[in-house]
Amino acid sequence: MLFRSCRACTNWQAQIAIRVAFYSGMRLGELHSVETSDGALVLHDSKNGDRRAIPAHPKIRHLLRHLPLPGPKITVQRAWERARAVVGLDHVHFHDLRHSAASEMANAGIDLYTVGKVLGHRDARSTQRYSHLTADTLADAVGKIGNKRRA
Repeated sequence: MLFRSCRACTNWQAQIAIRVAFYSGMRLGELHSVETSDGALVLHDSKNGDRRAIPAHPKIRHLLRHLPLPGPKITVQRAWERARAVVGLDHVHFHDLRHSAASEMANAGIDLYTVGKVLGHRDARSTQRYSHLTADTLADAVGKIGNKRRA
């Protein structure tokens, strides 16, 4: 989803927004107010009112110089809509990139507490809605039932 929609996008701001949202779990509005400091994405006033700092993934570090995104949010939203239509993903919303980031982390074995901290959640129930586990992850979890722990 990320790479197909990004390649189909003709707006450079939207391309940056797509990549950064996927690799950080940030909301589109946050990309317009984020600051960068020492390789981290810093929000001084997040949705829940708390300060949040997210270490930048190596694949987006080179994009930090373009943040915060300039211009109105609608510019990125319209470019995203055109790009997703081109690749046949009309049902996918920009916010789904946030869900994808959470799912990628959860499926990589990152605990939900940490995923929630990256996303800026105060309540673990919020994080649970965002982390969609793959069948392989669930099968791996079930496969561990009854296994002895090694000390």
